[in-house]
Amino acid sequence: MRNEILNFFGRIHAQYIHAWGELGTRVLIKELDCQPNEEILEIGFGTGTTLVRLFSKNKRTKFYGIDFAPLMYKKAKARLRFCMAGNSVKLSLMKDKKQIPFETNSLDKIFLESVLGIQEGNDLKDLLMEINRVLRPNGFLVMNETIWLETTSSEKINHINDFCKHNFGIIQSNAHYPYLKDWIDLLVSVNFQCESVIKLDEIKFDIKSEFRKPYKLLSLAFTAAGKIKTLLSRSVRKEEKDYYRKMKQIIPDKTPLMGGIIIKLRNEKNPF
Repeated sequence: MRNEILNFFGRIHAQYIHAWGELGTRVLIKELDCQPNEEILEIGFGTGTTLVRLFSKNKRTKFYGIDFAPLMYKKAKARLRFCMAGNSVKLSLMKDKKQIPFETNSLDKIFLESVLGIQEGNDLKDLLMEINRVLRPNGFLVMNETIWLETTSSEKINHINDFCKHNFGIIQSNAHYPYLKDWIDLLVSVNFQCESVIKLDEIKFDIKSEFRKPYKLLSLAFTAAGKIKTLLSRSVRKEEKDYYRKMKQIIPDKTPLMGGIIIKLRNEKNPF
């Protein structure tokens, strides 16, 4: 039976569902460099942890979030309310994956965490073109993604993606644009200029947390409530065990196949 893994993560209030977990988010926030009065969108906000984190430090920045998954929308709304940010961050469901519900040239910055990589085939390029459309000229895109290492063969990539799609409902990472060079070429082709590339497994120091109290404590409490649900529910425990068993099945050894990447890009489109 297929386990819709995104729904599972939503049920347990999971946070930092991407390479290097919280550290990856800290690096992304540093690169995002929020400023007062900027309008910033997160695409694929999950259960809302990063938006709460950003709002806790940047009260004069306008934050928005869109997601494809109704359960994630529900859980993120609940986290924001619980963390006293429910009226300050505007969330909405993205009904059409090919159309971001914002006006052209309306946003200063957009960020994503483990969203672009799970787009299949040329859906990745279509979404990037939409991001380009809604960003203002010289606006920024910051992405935290897990992509394939060049040592991972295309056969291995397709095998893992097929397995994950069958068992979890999503691929592991895009096979049409598998490696870092392919991503950079694609991003340039849709009018983005690469500002920086950070490989998370090469970071030799910790990045200071910018998560303000009491928001941090409230967000941790919301996540803990999901973990308690896992412990108390036999079906959720079984689902979690099944997920990790299948992941070990498809990736049985510790050979590195993927790497976490933070890329910051500037929109180069003509303002006219």
